[in-house]
Amino acid sequence: MKKKIVVALVMLAVVIVGRTISYALEVSKTNNDVVEIVEDTVIATNDSYIGEDAASTVAFEHAGVEESAVTNLVVTFDFDDGVAEYEVDFNVDTTEYDYEINALTGAVIGYDKDVEKTQSTTSSSTSTSYIGETKAKAAAFTHANINESDASNVVVTFDFDDGVAEYEVDFNVATTEYDYEINALTGAVIGYDKDVEKTQSTTSSSTSTSYIGETKAKAAAFTHANINESDASNVVVTFDFDDGVAEYEVDFNVDTTEYDYEINALTGAVIGYDKDVEKTQSTTSSSTSTSYIGETKAKAAAFTHANINESDASNVVVTFDFDDGVAEYEVDFNVDTTEYDYEINALTGAIYEFSVERD
Repeated sequence: MKKKIVVALVMLAVVIVGRTISYALEVSKTNNDVVEIVEDTVIATNDSYIGEDAASTVAFEHAGVEESAVTNLVVTFDFDDGVAEYEVDFNVDTTEYDYEINALTGAVIGYDKDVEKTQSTTSSSTSTSYIGETKAKAAAFTHANINESDASNVVVTFDFDDGVAEYEVDFNVATTEYDYEINALTGAVIGYDKDVEKTQSTTSSSTSTSYIGETKAKAAAFTHANINESDASNVVVTFDFDDGVAEYEVDFNVDTTEYDYEINALTGAVIGYDKDVEKTQSTTSSSTSTSYIGETKAKAAAFTHANINESDASNVVVTFDFDDGVAEYEVDFNVDTTEYDYEINALTGAIYEFSVERD
């Protein structure tokens, strides 16, 4: 039985041609987008969208890669700040690409490229072998195809990431923000990110008498994390808007654990949170080790921690990876309009990190 409905705000999962594709449809009232429900399967019927294949092609062409070289391709449809877009994620060898493609025009809204790092260097930024900040900036501007004179808010910092010496070059051009990671020895672009500001209209002041204030926002985070404020260090509270929602971001540490909270600025509700335990394990590189707990147990650990039944979860994806030399399973899934992301130690089953995002 078929029927058409006009929706104002809907988060629905779509199964198409035997594979599950998560369609997070956050539709504004002015869009009046139409979806078609066919035997409990929901399909966006707007003929103006370019489609997944075209979105993938745009990403491949922009990245300068052949489709035959691509692995782990995942395409999802979403609305971000009322803008319909395809998120195209894929790998080529040891490089990970993440693209946001405008679903109507095919324009690249944002993209990110991360190259696996292997270099080990000393800890000083004064080494005569390093290219220096000027050349690092030049490498970023050349790759972005912009003139330095057009850039504002240029910040260059020297750092080590996984033992690799690099310059982080951040800057803005008009409403676009660029973030680059430049190899400090070779000048190669290790990773980059481009974000175009999306048109959203909100007020920007955190002084509204309706907002709960930083003190109550911190209290909400500490209560949820079940810790005492006196045990927390490096506490930082910032006010921001995310998809038009006023929120306080509360970040803090307790010993070797880092907490990040998003608190609704009007209600004090926990919108999202993340807990990251410092990782120290060093392991080999194969996911087939008999010592690893396996995907089934990794999923069970995540579902148990989240206190949900596996039968209630959708869009379950389990991937094996190494992070800072630590073997782990990444378990991602949805329950209704809530998204869960877990990092599970592949040897012990311990939860290193988790985040919960409620729409």
